[in-house]
Amino acid sequence: MLSKSVPLDQISERVVHWLQESGLSVSFTPNVPDYFNITVSPPPPATGPILNIARPKQEAPFYVVGMGVMLHEEHYAKLSSLASGQRNAFLNELKYEYLRMNVDFVFLPPQAEIPRQIQLLKLIFLDGLTQNALYNTYTTVRNAGLLTIWKLIEKFGVAGAPQKEKSSYFA
Repeated sequence: MLSKSVPLDQISERVVHWLQESGLSVSFTPNVPDYFNITVSPPPPATGPILNIARPKQEAPFYVVGMGVMLHEEHYAKLSSLASGQRNAFLNELKYEYLRMNVDFVFLPPQAEIPRQIQLLKLIFLDGLTQNALYNTYTTVRNAGLLTIWKLIEKFGVAGAPQKEKSSYFA
């Protein structure tokens, strides 16, 4: 547990160090109003989800670990073409999974029937900040994002991939 006597820069440096020690690439996010905001991703040449870890204000007693998932135009079109009941069932299934994972979520734009983006978030408070707690929070949000991507692919196929002819066995 960190004590309140540790200056913020030391806490932020520790966060960056812990993530880098885990083998992740860390860079400071440019042009954001947050007091502290870093972008975290797998190290090159690997590709994978990109997350942000931010502390909105110096006085904030927490960091926000977040990931945004944009719906590809093809997935958005296929989701739009579903009957309302099927679409709601699919989106509700995602929501229930996020709740089970204890991850906050926002479908954007708000009040839209079909989201263009899904924001996944989890807070980690300074009084519970350890390397293990940070990494667990990071992986929980990342896994919620991967779940979203994989559910979209499972339901609608790989976006931008050439369509395969349907075999009579699987039609």
